[in-house]
Amino acid sequence: MGEGLEVVDAVPGWPGRPSDGHKGTFGTLVVVGGCEGMIGAPALSMRAALRVGVGLVKVVTEAGVLGQVLTVEPSGTGVGVEAWSGEGMGEVGVAAALRVIRENAHRPVN
Repeated sequence: MGEGLEVVDAVPGWPGRPSDGHKGTFGTLVVVGGCEGMIGAPALSMRAALRVGVGLVKVVTEAGVLGQVLTVEPSGTGVGVEAWSGEGMGEVGVAAALRVIRENAHRPVN
């Protein structure tokens, strides 16, 4: 190998978790996004977060696609809001996302 490089035979394991831990111990992540025909990013983001150890993952998405997103990743939970208007999620989506974030924050969110 090159100078200063080290050969690694195995990837380090995950750190241990306390035996009395629960989903609240390992953090909450809120994923915001998705609309008709565009459910992949929020669903795959939820899956990735759960796989790396986040305790609880919630998605905020349009109500019409919430079921589809949770079908792709049924281990998550979700909040459906009225459809985003125009380009992006608009004020309705931002307000809903902030509400979910505030409800799940362990310290104040401004």
